[in-house]
Amino acid sequence: MNFGEKTKRRVTVNITSLVDILIVLLLFFMLTTQFIHMEILNLNISADGKNTENQTIKKPIIKITLVGSGKFNLNGNEYNLLHLKEKLKPLIEGPDEKDIIAACKKKANVQDVVSAIDYIKEVGGKNISIAEDK
Repeated sequence: MNFGEKTKRRVTVNITSLVDILIVLLLFFMLTTQFIHMEILNLNISADGKNTENQTIKKPIIKITLVGSGKFNLNGNEYNLLHLKEKLKPLIEGPDEKDIIAACKKKANVQDVVSAIDYIKEVGGKNISIAEDK
């Protein structure tokens, strides 16, 4: 009984579609990582609440108190946080550089603090400090 020759069949795996998917994934991740923009906010906060580096202040100071719920106090008047740019711009303008203190009450949220710092930077404020208003 001769059943014929036993031939070995070659099994091949077609990986063309796998390579195509990997290339598409690689391109996707390469393109999406290009759009990530990280901004760093440098903060110098001392543990005891006192400024040990510079005890004498020679520059004029503008104090903005964030009271929470999107409101702030400037020169004793309470305004909406959206009006910060227009109220702060006349105070910042001038030849001398001014220090700006963003004091926060306990009920002020972090988003209000970040928005206030963004508004201050848009108007031209450079020396911004964050403090707790007691």
